[in-house]
Amino acid sequence: MTLGLVLISTLGTQTAGAQTADRAQLLKANAQALSAQRAGEFDVAESRWRFALRLAAQLRPEERDPADEAVLHGNMAALYAEQQEFSQAWVECERALAFHRTADLLNGAGIILQGLDRLPEAEAAYEEALRQLRPGTVAAARTRFNLATLWARQGRHAEALSEMEAHLPLLEADPIAHATALWHASMLTRPERARGMLLRAQERIEQAGAGNVYLRRMILEARAERETEKRMARKLRAEANRLRTPPKAGVSVERLRREGY
Repeated sequence: MTLGLVLISTLGTQTAGAQTADRAQLLKANAQALSAQRAGEFDVAESRWRFALRLAAQLRPEERDPADEAVLHGNMAALYAEQQEFSQAWVECERALAFHRTADLLNGAGIILQGLDRLPEAEAAYEEALRQLRPGTVAAARTRFNLATLWARQGRHAEALSEMEAHLPLLEADPIAHATALWHASMLTRPERARGMLLRAQERIEQAGAGNVYLRRMILEARAERETEKRMARKLRAEANRLRTPPKAGVSVERLRREGY
């Protein structure tokens, strides 16, 4: 998992004229999909975004926001990428990029291309995103960190860890990004330091509230692998395995949130 894997975005607001019932439905469907994705209810999220895309295509020209379809396809790409379905994610990402080549979408493109092992193209996408971003911002730090994960994949471990550590302080502003960054950096450092990083990552993910099931599981599994006390390692693995259990069909997003999915 790289930073910004979930490109969660909201739709633009309509500025010209009164909001129509169709556009209100579109905004509602996007919000429902985002809530379902955060809760780990991926089938519901996909269904709501496909419905939103159908609504977007039916809007009258004066009702349409040019960025809407880019956001919706970008969110769909993120949904597939979170489930490691990178081929389908790339189809949606290309559709989004056809509307806008924003830094957020290019960062997402880099993540997906990395998942497809198309590393030179992923690096080019990150570099294009960085040309749009101001150095020293959280957005730039996320993209530079993602670039460092690519270097790690190429075996450039010392260079990657140095780049990651340089950007960790900026990422503290975003609990999810910070937790993800700590998890990645822990893979490249010595075990005793890695344990501290992973504990801090778990604290940050708890601060973010319910949801983020995949990242929670990855952190727990990494902690279990590095835990020296066998009883604690078993406890961490059991907790991680609980998060592998798919939610039952028909369970509401509200219930999933209460149960910590």
